[in-house]
Amino acid sequence: MPELWLVDARGDEILFAVHALEAGLYRRVAADAEGRVASRVVGRRLRLSRERTRLGTWRYHLETTA
Repeated sequence: MPELWLVDARGDEILFAVHALEAGLYRRVAADAEGRVASRVVGRRLRLSRERTRLGTWRYHLETTA
């Protein structure tokens, strides 16, 4: 797999990390100042966010930018 996405949404903050395969090892891709991570597979910058619904459950959003 050229890329792994790891998500942990159990706490107050969402952990969203992208790991790219480089020379046989997975290396974490650093996020920019706005929390976006570049995905070579998707070809865009990604950020995962969430909001509470009126029922108290979570709604997740995967935001993409060029």
